[in-house]
This record gives sequence, C-alpha cells and structure tokens, in this order.
Amino acid sequence: MKLKDKVAIVTGSGRGIGRAIALVFAQEGAKLVLMARSQDQLDGVKAEIEARGGQAMALAGDLAKKSDIERVVAETVDRFGGPDILVNNASLQSRSLTLDVDDDAWQHVIQVNLVGSFLLTKSCLKYMIPRKSGRIINVLSVNAKVGHVFGSAYAAAKHGMLGVTRSLALEMGFLEIPGITVNAICPGAVRTEMMEGEGGLLDFVAKALKGDREDAIAYITEKNMQKRMLEPEEIAGLALYLASDDARGVTGQAINLDAGQVMY
Repeated sequence: MKLKDKVAIVTGSGRGIGRAIALVFAQEGAKLVLMARSQDQLDGVKAEIEARGGQAMALAGDLAKKSDIERVVAETVDRFGGPDILVNNASLQSRSLTLDVDDDAWQHVIQVNLVGSFLLTKSCLKYMIPRKSGRIINVLSVNAKVGHVFGSAYAAAKHGMLGVTRSLALEMGFLEIPGITVNAICPGAVRTEMMEGEGGLLDFVAKALKGDREDAIAYITEKNMQKRMLEPEEIAGLALYLASDDARGVTGQAINLDAGQVMY
C-alpha cells in the first residue's frame, strides 16, 4: 500500500494510460479523482476501483475550460481533502502537415495539452506547498524531446510541458520544499485507443503510407530497439514509482519509457 490514503487526481483516466494509472494507484491505497471528458468512461473506471475495495470520484471535465479545472479541484478538496498527487495525463492530437493545420485546432491542442495541464498544476500546488509535500507527474511523450511528423502542435505542447516540469522542480528547490517532486514520463508508442481505435494513429499512418495497419505497425515499431509497442500498465508502473516515497530523491526528470526509441 505505497499510496495509502493519498489523494490522487488523474486526468484522462477514462481509458488507456490514465485508466491503468488510476487502477494501480487505487490498488496501492490512493483515493482517486478521475477526470476526463466522458462521464460514461469515468463511471466504468470508478466501478472497477470500487469493486476492488477502493475509493474514487468520477468528475467529467474539459481541460480547455478553466471553470472545469477549478470545479474538479474544489470537489476534490470537499470530498477527500487537498490533492497529494497530480498526474497530468490527458492529451489530444491534431494530425496534419504543419501548413495544413487549422488555426483553431492548433490552439485547442495547446489549450488542452499545455495550458490546461499548467492551470491544473497551479491549482494543486496551492494545497501542496503549504503541506510541503506532493507529487506532480506529467505524462508526456518522446515527442517532448524530438519532433513529430504530422503533429507539430502536439510536439510543441509536449515540449512546453517538459519546460514546465523542469522549471517547477527548480522552483521547489528554490523554495526549499524537497517534499514536492515534479517529473515527466515520456512514453513511446503505447497500445491505447488513441493508437489503435478507429481513426487513431495507426489508421492515420496507414493512410499516409498508402498501406494497411500492418504497415503502420512496422513503421512505428521499427523506430525502437525492442520492435514493439508498450502496454499502458508499463507506464502505470513507472507512475506508481514516481508517486511513492521510493522516488523522493527523483525530481526534475523526464524519463523515457519507449522501448529504446530515444537514445540519449
């Protein structure tokens, strides 16, 4: 029970990586606040947690709306108390060549992936700083470190959140609050609905290659040393470590979990 009685907000927790993180956190004793746009998906994850004896709230909300962010934090405080852990996992993409990117689509990707995550982080820090304790984990992407063909807005937002991660870690040092750590996880290709669902990245890449899904999988996996895609549970395992007291000495890091895609 590495997270016993800790309060954790996990965004994008209705499916994929966010769901996997929420389930493993609950298994380790955390009280979960689930946030995503789909209430139905959140209710399903909440039911899974409660069936295993855990506690969870399912709060539909849009990171593009500051009012939703403030509401989720307020309801967290009312039900469980101030957040101990924040996992900024929610994300979306707009796939096209840069010259073809719709201006509104660009702004929306930046608003959700960067601005919304930043505003939620600020709101949670208001409770973490007085207690001098907390964990902020930003689930980014290898595209926080390298470019992304057909995804310049996504890469820009992820690069931005990497800058936020490192800056906040430095600020906690400046404020002499070692109990608050700020880290990022940078996954490579992961088997999620965003990847494998209808109209997901596999379909997009297949179309760009003028091939099929098998061609898309080969194109994506040939970029890493293990020639495979990751499972959401692998990301969740690293998130659990970073959220636990075992990682109290880890801060300001952007950890690649990418089957060897990015070699530094």
